[in-house]
Amino acid sequence: SAASPPAGAPEWSVNPYAFQFNMTMTAVVKVAGKVSIYERDIVGAFVGDECRGTAGPVYVDGVKRNIAFLMIHTNVASGETVRFRVFDADAGVVYDVNETLACTPDAVYGSVRDPRVLTASDLWSEETPLPKEFSLAQNYPNPFNPTTTIRFDLPRECHVTLRIYNALGQEVLTAVDRDYGAGYQRYVWEGRNSAGQPVASGVYFYRLEAAAFTEVKKMLLLR
Repeated sequence: SAASPPAGAPEWSVNPYAFQFNMTMTAVVKVAGKVSIYERDIVGAFVGDECRGTAGPVYVDGVKRNIAFLMIHTNVASGETVRFRVFDADAGVVYDVNETLACTPDAVYGSVRDPRVLTASDLWSEETPLPKEFSLAQNYPNPFNPTTTIRFDLPRECHVTLRIYNALGQEVLTAVDRDYGAGYQRYVWEGRNSAGQPVASGVYFYRLEAAAFTEVKKMLLLR
């Protein structure tokens, strides 16, 4: 059965049979400055408020990143401007994309090797309240393959270390070791060790140290 939609997902849908023409776009999506890795994220194409196409990023092993393959529908030969929105499944937030596209039937925009880049507006704006306390979220997705995201909240500027350990307690990777400003942060782990090699399936632990805050959580990699 199909997976249920992520919490807070918008009800974007399009009936392709209602349109005469279409065009395709191959794109990567940058969310808060980082390339989206969630297969449950959603990219939507719109003319005005009418949805003209949706897609979720798909991991392409050949280029080692997630790509959105989007078919966009129209009934006119020219004159429409397509705008994009992105649903971030991790944060449960919808926001606008900076780039637009001229609607041109049968056009092909981007490729796997040279995708279009869609840049979402900054998820955490100056108006967004800062976290009130330190916290470390459960990674998502979990179990995962090949990538997962670890989110952590910082109420103030501090030095952060994030380390990943195997089930024997051996350090696999120092993922983060630097200063961060206050805000909502995240790190994408691609299931690789400090030498860049893929690690085996199994249980792993991630440990966050930020100021006097320390927390450890467990995750499961299934290859």
